Amino acid sequence: MAASDGERSRLRGRGPLAAALAACAWTAAAAGPAAGPCAARPEHCTPYKAQRYAEEIQNAVLAHWQPPTGLGADRVCVFELRQRPGGQVSAVTAAQPCSFDAPARESFAAAARAAQPLPYQGYEQVFRPVLRLEIRGPDPDDPPRRRWWQRLRERGKDR
Repeated sequence: MAASDGERSRLRGRGPLAAALAACAWTAAAAGPAAGPCAARPEHCTPYKAQRYAEEIQNAVLAHWQPPTGLGADRVCVFELRQRPGGQVSAVTAAQPCSFDAPARESFAAAARAAQPLPYQGYEQVFRPVLRLEIRGPDPDDPPRRRWWQRLRERGKDR
């Protein structure tokens, strides 16, 4: 129910509330039912879920990764992971710049294939067939990385 220009100007004389209601109705009608960031890219509606999805995929792959000895913590590589709905990995490639050597790149690709199927169920809304993951070499001084639910449980103990 859109307000015409005449209706809006007529309602403006009745007070600010009536004018605001008319403007809201006109804006909503002009936008249409499919407008907004949620219609074009649903992952924008749930940024927390998209972040959690990327973290789950990275954790699933890292759980299977056995980095070669001598891979320093200063080494970084961006991997492009292609997957099909359901979490089946179709390809893993290293993007440039990548400071991993060939054995490190191959070990990460093997880990991605071993982690199949990647997390998918419950993340259908934020699923992306192509993901870019930035992977750093392991630092021997760092404690093992905790999963999101472990961090959440520890946060609850502090309260």
